[in-house]
Amino acid sequence: MTKKMIGMIIAAICLLIVSLFFLIQFFFLQDENTSIEEIKKVIEARYQLEVIDQIEDSNFYYFSAHKERQRYELIVKRRDGEIYSLTNMGSGDKEQKDTELVTESEAIRFLEGLGNEVIEIEFSRDTGNYEALVRSGQLYYLIILDGRDGEVRSEEEVTEPVESGHDSYATITEQEAIEIALGHVPGEVDDVELEIIDAQVYYFIEIETENNQEAIVQVHAISGHATISWDD
Repeated sequence: MTKKMIGMIIAAICLLIVSLFFLIQFFFLQDENTSIEEIKKVIEARYQLEVIDQIEDSNFYYFSAHKERQRYELIVKRRDGEIYSLTNMGSGDKEQKDTELVTESEAIRFLEGLGNEVIEIEFSRDTGNYEALVRSGQLYYLIILDGRDGEVRSEEEVTEPVESGHDSYATITEQEAIEIALGHVPGEVDDVELEIIDAQVYYFIEIETENNQEAIVQVHAISGHATISWDD
């Protein structure tokens, strides 16, 4: 066997090894991605939408869906199946200006249209977003909804409520939050409010001390962490 033939055999073996390597890598990466059919089933089950069209590229899946005359556009990451954006495109009956704010009733209808029960919703003038606590089945989520275009900016699962009722979805009850606040600032409680800020739930407890000073104790409704601010 000549050296030339031996060299050709070695080159062919190397080429075969390289081809097998890239073939294995291709199938391995394909398996890591969540399939478009799996994502479609999740969308239809989680949001109660009917998917009417779907396309894909190397990084994302794109879905068009509708429910009760409303059309939605969803973008989902191929890699882990995370929803990148969800936008209510409306019914097509009228155009909405980019500068027009989504009303609270429209935000509630949108969230309910996705199969959620809206427990609490509040508009933040600082961010221009709606911060909503919703329930879907047995799970609770904090959803940030853009107040300009109605697009879901974030969605975070939160702890299930320990008892039923409108304001009892936090793991720490109002009375427990008051006890935490009084442990930091002794005095008389004037007011207690429950608010959602940046997808987090807090109790705000106003306390008047014996020397007539006023303090606001902010208690995280899940962790119990407290911060104090004084009214000058």
